[in-house]
Amino acid sequence: MNIRIISERIEAIHQNQEMGATQLAREAVRLLGEIAEDPEIPISLFPELLAGASRDLARARPSMASIYNAVGSLVAAWLESGGESNAGPARAAVAEAARRWIARQEAAAGVIADHAAEVIGGTVITLSFSSTVLRTLEECWSRGLLEEVIVAESRPLCEGRRTAETLGSRGIPTTLITDAQMGLFAAEARAAVVGADTIRPNGSLTNKSGTLLLALAARRCRVPFYALAETHKIAPNVGPFRTPTLEEKDPRELLAEPLPGVTVRNIYFDLTPARYITGYITDAGVLNRQEVASLAQKAPGAILAAQ
Repeated sequence: MNIRIISERIEAIHQNQEMGATQLAREAVRLLGEIAEDPEIPISLFPELLAGASRDLARARPSMASIYNAVGSLVAAWLESGGESNAGPARAAVAEAARRWIARQEAAAGVIADHAAEVIGGTVITLSFSSTVLRTLEECWSRGLLEEVIVAESRPLCEGRRTAETLGSRGIPTTLITDAQMGLFAAEARAAVVGADTIRPNGSLTNKSGTLLLALAARRCRVPFYALAETHKIAPNVGPFRTPTLEEKDPRELLAEPLPGVTVRNIYFDLTPARYITGYITDAGVLNRQEVASLAQKAPGAILAAQ
């Protein structure tokens, strides 16, 4: 593996608009693990490659704490094993940490589904696409807890259609709506559930634009609103997460041809305050705001701020 290939794979993570935060974090971990295991990369070059790739991956998607934490956990494995002063074993530790991280996250979705099944049932409303939300809804359906799912399409790329299509193919009654109809349909739900790109230490949620609107609609209709997320999405209180970064994408996704005098904004993420969130359903259980703050103190991404 050479620098060009590494750069191309990092750029692919930066540009990807189909995968969710957990999937992209897995791609980042897989890349670092492959760098660690590549016999063609001499041990003398590995520390520099690891440092550079880790830095660039952490910056690739600034709205996603999952990548920051995932990369941080591998950097921690390198440093805890001696780093450059013990480069061979430390490099092996990075490869092993990558394998363990992927295995933990593959198991996490099932644990989240188990916890969600304790509080979610009936008709549920959601938006966009989240592999964690999808797995949870499928599990609730298999247990006879779910009656219907209402899915907002999540413009401009309409990832919600993919969610609706997948649910429908599983035999789950599904209604697809526009984002503008969330206020109308929230009253029909017994719970609102969303994924998460980042849970900030204060409990606020960075997720696909429209999440705040759904949270407001749920509050108005007295419907509980849950964020479903692996704990690696809880951001450390350092670096870019002290002030949330909301990624902005190509305006041509909204308007192919410019209009004279019209500025197009295509901000992909919004910020939902903690006061609108009933609970955070995670692989560590159903958390409250104080428990989120406690886990943020231990978030492995903090190590990157010290590099």
